[in-house]
Amino acid sequence: YQARPDVTAVVHSHCPFLTAYALRYQNFDVPETCSLREVFTHFTCLPYGKPGTHEIHRGIGEALADSPICLLGGHGVVCASTSLERCIGLLEAADGHMISSELTVAWFSAWTVELALLFGIKIKDKSSEDDAVG
Repeated sequence: YQARPDVTAVVHSHCPFLTAYALRYQNFDVPETCSLREVFTHFTCLPYGKPGTHEIHRGIGEALADSPICLLGGHGVVCASTSLERCIGLLEAADGHMISSELTVAWFSAWTVELALLFGIKIKDKSSEDDAVG
């Protein structure tokens, strides 16, 4: 609220595709051809902060000063705007874009396979109907 006097609502979320990208610990630049660029040009990804400590929000004011969305490395996402409804709308739009982001889809798919291997879950390969993992 100190960094953005216009902000009256803040939402912390674990939107699946924004969170998947936050697990990469990298900033995300919205492509110039994307219609979302009218609202934001990038999402800053903060370093991981241990829950329950001040580390978790270190740098968030600066990150939200020029974008309504900030990725929390290895954790999730925060959105700051003029209402809860606007925050939710921005998060839904951004997460929807991340679904189509080739980087996120490729990384999220690889992450899913790694989790499946870790927990011994079988995944069907849609192209061949054979077990991809198992």
